Amino acid sequence: QLHLGYCYAKGLGVKVDYKEALKWYMMAADQGNMYACYNLGLFYERGDGVDKDFKEAINWYLKAADMGYADAYVSIGNLYYGFNYGIDHSYEEAVKWYEKAAQLNNARGLHSLGRCYYDGDGVTRDYQKAYELYMKAAEQNYAPSYNNLGVLYEEGNGVKKDKKKAFEYYIKAAELGNTSASSNVGRCYEKGIGVKKNKQEAIKWYRKAVEQGNEHAEKRLKELNK
Repeated sequence: QLHLGYCYAKGLGVKVDYKEALKWYMMAADQGNMYACYNLGLFYERGDGVDKDFKEAINWYLKAADMGYADAYVSIGNLYYGFNYGIDHSYEEAVKWYEKAAQLNNARGLHSLGRCYYDGDGVTRDYQKAYELYMKAAEQNYAPSYNNLGVLYEEGNGVKKDKKKAFEYYIKAAELGNTSASSNVGRCYEKGIGVKKNKQEAIKWYRKAVEQGNEHAEKRLKELNK
């Protein structure tokens, strides 16, 4: 049932049909399938086959979380972190949910909590704590955390400034397909940050970032191609 729902949601072997996917996910969720509950949360959050309903999304995410699906905690946190109709925006509430995921060593939860400590959202700003959380997520090969570790090393926040190390982290993240990192690698090659200046390499990485939809990289690419 979960698999059938997934096929209809993604158009695998059948035409995409969210309403049909919803039907199968509901059946799987009724049988206590945590992935089905999580996917129903996604449907209500995005408005796939149903009217957007963030409160209903949270209900389904909670069911998935109660069954041990840590990503669901992160999704609840994201709804509170953003500005979503029908949900009282609260960084503090977001942090609470990110912490639950982080306690389960969930990479997305660790990263999201690290971002809160980096920005001082819902907690006192603490670059050292952000570094520790990003590092734990990066140990699970979580690309956004590799990128953010690069930022910390480039800025010298929470760690000793080390541009070479920053570049190494950006490369790791970019090779895992992170668009911000691809743009950062391009910038490093363009400006000579932690690596020797190389216009062709800069263009190559900016181009990769543009293919991933990065607007900043698009601007830089236009400048370099003049």
